[in-house]
Amino acid sequence: MEKEFLKSLGAREKDISILEEYFRNPFIIPEPGKEPACDIEFLKAWERIFDHAAAKSAADALNRYMVPVERYMTFEEPDLVELVLHHTPVGGIPVIKAGCQKDFETLVVQIIYKGKRPQGLESTGASFAYGKKTRFIILSNKDYSNVPAEEIGITEEEWKDKSMKIRLEHECTHYFTKQVLGSSRNNLYDECIADFFGILYAFGEYRAEWFLSFLGLRGISGRRLKFYMNELPEETHEVVSRTAVLAAESLEKWSRSKIFSEMDDYRRKLWLCSRSICEWCQGGLE
Repeated sequence: MEKEFLKSLGAREKDISILEEYFRNPFIIPEPGKEPACDIEFLKAWERIFDHAAAKSAADALNRYMVPVERYMTFEEPDLVELVLHHTPVGGIPVIKAGCQKDFETLVVQIIYKGKRPQGLESTGASFAYGKKTRFIILSNKDYSNVPAEEIGITEEEWKDKSMKIRLEHECTHYFTKQVLGSSRNNLYDECIADFFGILYAFGEYRAEWFLSFLGLRGISGRRLKFYMNELPEETHEVVSRTAVLAAESLEKWSRSKIFSEMDDYRRKLWLCSRSICEWCQGGLE
């Protein structure tokens, strides 16, 4: 069934196996009642950081506990640096929010990369540190996927707020799939899921046109899709693009359905991740 679907989108016979592997559902869905327990042991180390932030400031707390003295951070807008504990279906996750891009970059360089600047940081809006001893997210409020506010149809100030909310839930969704379902990848399938919940969290609704703008398949700004096809033959890119469009349309339809409205966030994630992207496109969410 998947093979015939890919052929209908123009896939060549010699590319079918490559695309089947690319679109493979990697998630291991737990049986009802056997979901893994929330791992929140790492949060104990954050208690003093949150206490210090409450007593003084988030910027001061991050310098005190997250970097050595020689890497103390100088912020452009320290009052716009926030530290919050965001609640997810798999427990709380510390989130550091930067009110300007330069401060976001400073935080990422000094805390995550130990003083060394990674390539492409200027085009990045979120960074997730994931380890056994600590986990946290750093967010900026730059335009999501570099799509300007006018393309979404809202003010710049509103878009900064929405962009940060999309990023927050996007990263938390990756956290959920890694914790509960055993996988988180740089793949169109995973990004469809993470952006779906990010857009839903930020706007209260999902629109296919917004997601396709972020990928660069609508409008003139977004360019993300190409980053998820780096290892694929160029001849398969058009099939992946067509799949993205069909997937986005299927997700929007599902988000307006009765079955969707009756689910909580946890069950929505499990339902979506229990079906492959090719199944979505063929009505498998209904």
